[in-house]
Amino acid sequence: MSIIGLDIGSTTVKGCLLTNGQIAALSCDSAGAKTKNSINKILYDFQKREKIKEIITTGYGRNLIDSNRQITEITCHAHGARYLFSDARFVIDVGGQDTKAIRLGTDGRVEDFIMNDRCAAGTGRFLEVMANILNISLEELGSFSSNSLNPIKINSMCTVFAESEVISLLAKGEPIRDIINGIHGAVAEKISGQVRRLNPVEPAILTGGVSRNKNFIKALKGFLKLDIIVPENAHFTGAIGAALLGTKSSY
Repeated sequence: MSIIGLDIGSTTVKGCLLTNGQIAALSCDSAGAKTKNSINKILYDFQKREKIKEIITTGYGRNLIDSNRQITEITCHAHGARYLFSDARFVIDVGGQDTKAIRLGTDGRVEDFIMNDRCAAGTGRFLEVMANILNISLEELGSFSSNSLNPIKINSMCTVFAESEVISLLAKGEPIRDIINGIHGAVAEKISGQVRRLNPVEPAILTGGVSRNKNFIKALKGFLKLDIIVPENAHFTGAIGAALLGTKSSY
């Protein structure tokens, strides 16, 4: 019997199929207007493979389907993080809509956390808006500025004002790679301020969709002066944690 963990976020739906305590499959699809279609697609694919005992949901849209349990993102990310990196003591999760910083005890339990879910600044949404202005993909945004030596500081972290600022920089003919470098620096600086409020400790791991952005990782390490680890499949952390919690009688 298998358990499905679904992390239903604002931009993507992530699924984890757990069989006998081990990951049997991972799946990701876009959210937004087609969230329910994405959920059904992942469930259908998993249910073709295994007989399902429970479906556990977490994330922004965890109540969108009739699941066995709905569990908070903080709890799921803590469990998922320790599965991916057993010694993890601090989790920085940068998703499409919010950013979470979670400090864990030596036993893996949540000691404290802070969450930014009221503003797009310091989230993947901010990067998505900037990529659209620059007419490049998010994947390109993550690698485009690697050869920039002169990052241009973005003064506003309000998404609307930053959009106008970037448009103005483009009109002045500033190099795109330098603008992108400045964008990554602005997001990393914003998140690092949030993280420092929890007195971060090592080992620290980065999760969420933005964990695939190499230039953001470099900028965040520079601001925090921490050795930040990005485990394989880091963007599936919430889904993995949800599936793991399905194996427990209490949480």
